[in-house]
Order: sequence, then structure tokens, then C-alpha cells
Amino acid sequence: MVDSVIGEKFHMLTVICQLESHDKRRKLLLCQCDCGRYIVASRGEVVGGRKRNCGNKSHHYIDISGHQFGRLTAIKEVGETSSGDKKWLCQCECGNQVVVKSYALRKGLTRSCGCLRRELGQKRFANDIRFLANKGNSTSFLSADGVNLVSLRKGERNTSGVIGVSKEKKTGWWNARLYFNGKYVLLKTFDSFEEAVAARKNAEAQYLQRNYQVEQHSVAND
Repeated sequence: MVDSVIGEKFHMLTVICQLESHDKRRKLLLCQCDCGRYIVASRGEVVGGRKRNCGNKSHHYIDISGHQFGRLTAIKEVGETSSGDKKWLCQCECGNQVVVKSYALRKGLTRSCGCLRRELGQKRFANDIRFLANKGNSTSFLSADGVNLVSLRKGERNTSGVIGVSKEKKTGWWNARLYFNGKYVLLKTFDSFEEAVAARKNAEAQYLQRNYQVEQHSVAND
């Protein structure tokens, strides 16, 4: 008996014909995807919507242009990571533009260019009794040129071996940052440790090494 769904289209799959199956309770269909590839799937998977395409990763592309994620609005796609995740140029409400991975936007891992984190940090310290009690004990948290003194030395909690480079535990991505003249001149995320280190060194060469001796980097990867 010819299946009535032959010739019909379900999402990206068009049913070509029914195939013989040793299991009479499970009908198998030969389907062609919009991309031209053929697949074999059960009737229940195709008609029920559990199988919508041939499985090619390119079919899972999600256009987020114009969508807002926290303070960021996705403008346009500007590339992809080595794992295939799309990178998007985003406009922050504060006026800055930043490139963020699609996954980080959709999962709420990145919600601003970094301004939100700074504001939350300022509010947290403003209500921190211990911080307020010790405020004023140091002559300045910044150098005369506006360089955050923490940017010039490796902290005790640094596990990457490189000043200003850290790894996000949830995503495995590497962050590179440098605070200069009252703002972050470097605040980016990279796929690899090497890319983050290179970005940090370039920023140091541009902003710090004219006036300061930065600690020698350790190239040991965490």
C-alpha cells in the first residue's frame, strides 16, 4: 500500500518514497532535504516533526539580527568560531560595539559590552562594609596616568599564568582585559589561550610599556 504522505513536504524534508522494513510496525521513508541530500527516517519522525532536516549543521543557523539581549542588540554576523558558533557585531546601550558569540547572547552569558559588569561591581563595593572601612587607606587605586595598578601585576588567584587573561569555567573561552585611563581599552573573549595572550600583549605595547615595566609573562597554559 502506497503511503499517503509521499510527495508531501514536512519542514525541510520532501517524502520521495516508502522503503521496505523488517519491522512492519515502523514505516521507513526516503526523504530529500532542501539542500539536496537524501535521508532515511521513520514516518513518525518526519510527520511528527522530530526529524526536520538532513542534520547538516548549516540548517541550524539562527538569525538574531535586530534582536536584543540585555543591553546588546545584534547588528550583523561577522564570522564564526572554530567550533562553528556564529559571531555577531552588537551595539550596546552605552554606545560601544562588541563582537559576541551567538551562544553567549542566546544563553544570557553576555549581556553588555562590559559596562553592566562595571556598574554592578561599583554598586557591590558601595555597599561593602569592609571596602568602605578601608577606603582611603591607599593613596590611589590608579597610577598618575590612569592605569589600574592591578593591571601591572599578577594576582594570587590568577591561574592562567598571564596578567589580564582568564578562562571562563562555563564556556571554556578565554578573556583578555586591560583597564587604562578610567576605562577598559581591552575587554574581549577568544576561543584560544594564545589569542587572548596576543591581544593582551598588543594592548600592553600600546598603552603600558611606554611608562611601566610589566611582569614577564609566563607562557604556561592553564
